[in-house]
Amino acid sequence: MINFNKTAISKVVEFGKYDAQAIAKSKEAKESNDNAVKTAQWFVEQGYDYNAFYSPLVNKKGEKPRGVLTPEQHRELRVEIACGHIKDKEQQAHLRMDDKTAENTLTVAQHKQRTKNINKSSSWIARLGDAVKKQYRMTLPEDEQETLKAQDTKKDVRDKVVSFGKWMQKHVTESQYKEMAKHIQAISLIVK
Repeated sequence: MINFNKTAISKVVEFGKYDAQAIAKSKEAKESNDNAVKTAQWFVEQGYDYNAFYSPLVNKKGEKPRGVLTPEQHRELRVEIACGHIKDKEQQAHLRMDDKTAENTLTVAQHKQRTKNINKSSSWIARLGDAVKKQYRMTLPEDEQETLKAQDTKKDVRDKVVSFGKWMQKHVTESQYKEMAKHIQAISLIVK
């Protein structure tokens, strides 16, 4: 039989402390997720178009924009979602400044942090759009939900195939890439 010495007992206590913290964080994360879903559902119930949360600007690839708001309206939403993510009242005030005022009044470090937070807010607001879109789709008939889910899966696979092709181009020899390119192209055609 194993005897637990004081060191082993202290490790048991240590594990218990960390396990309790993990359980508490897990419960908190579940509650936060449930509240986020309820908030997204509210937007659906109020008749908001989920495309309002996506960028109205053309992306780097030059593709057609998805968003229905003006760039100014979308930026305002991005600033507000960033304020929801950031607890510091001073940083929230910095975010709400117009660009000219921020440039003239903030220190270099504050301005850098402001820009960083505004850039991050682009993905935060898109996540809200994704959540509203998901809740909206749940209101559709089941067969329509399945069709949309299949389209999303195809798009996801196609994006992964394209990404893999780009990775191959950078990391393998030219002859290997040429051989694999045929297969990549075939897969791309299947999931179109």
